[in-house]
Amino acid sequence: MCRSEFYRHETRIARKEHECLECGDKISKGTSYEYHVGKNEYLWGAKLCLQCNKDWDTVLEAEAAAGIWDPLVCFGDLRDRINNRFMDDVFPEDHPLVLRWIPEEFLEESEDEEGKELVGKDNPFQAALF
Repeated sequence: MCRSEFYRHETRIARKEHECLECGDKISKGTSYEYHVGKNEYLWGAKLCLQCNKDWDTVLEAEAAAGIWDPLVCFGDLRDRINNRFMDDVFPEDHPLVLRWIPEEFLEESEDEEGKELVGKDNPFQAALF
């Protein structure tokens, strides 16, 4: 969404195969998916599988419940957003979104006051996040 002049969202049935912008899974012909379209400087569109769309809803609801006001929804950044909320202690390590989006081998217990952090910056997963 990223501060659009207009925004529209609808559920569609795929007439051909698509790829989910968030997880990269195939959206098969004949299956439902979520289509988001808007305009900021340019017209943009995002096709999300139903699970990724649900994951975005979960993130936004958790942020609201935690008093975090982040109105920007930039499709394609779901993994980063989940990682940020994990680091903010909005999502515990065993939360379904953390388990789905942040591979276990990239989480480790640490001695810091929060008790968790992603493995160091040379980690290819973390480097891809930032």
